[in-house]
Amino acid sequence: MTSRLLVDKIEGKTTSGSVQMPSGVPIQYKRESTQANLGTITSTSYVKLGGGALDLTITPKFSTSKLVLHGAFPVYVSTNAYPSTIFAFYRDGTIIDQHNITYGAGYVQINTGQLAGFHTYVSAEVDANNTNSTTFTIYVKSNTTSGNNSYFTDLANRWISVEEIAQ
Repeated sequence: MTSRLLVDKIEGKTTSGSVQMPSGVPIQYKRESTQANLGTITSTSYVKLGGGALDLTITPKFSTSKLVLHGAFPVYVSTNAYPSTIFAFYRDGTIIDQHNITYGAGYVQINTGQLAGFHTYVSAEVDANNTNSTTFTIYVKSNTTSGNNSYFTDLANRWISVEEIAQ
């Protein structure tokens, strides 16, 4: 015999305040994207990419959830001394993940004097820790002071996403 459960809405009981979900179940997904010209980055300090165009705000349903971040950022790099671009995720203005520090968030590099395009994919995973609204952003920087250029000027699709997963 097969059983079926059809519902329009699942709500927690008033005595519990929330529904328990099995570990690994996706709770929600959000994504922000832009095809705009985001400029050229030459800074050796982290700069917010897109000036807010790629800010992604989510309010976790459960404080025990994992938040899985993904992003894709086409970039061209050029000029002197092994030009490269380094990517980092920020949460509410604080860095949470960067290349060579925690998970290797993203890094592209070419030889001196060359120009190359990359479709950089970055990801990270963090604990929700609370059910407050939180904003994730992507920051980038160049690795040298010798005129390295990171071009985000083409009209490519750049995006950031977050998925809340029950634990």
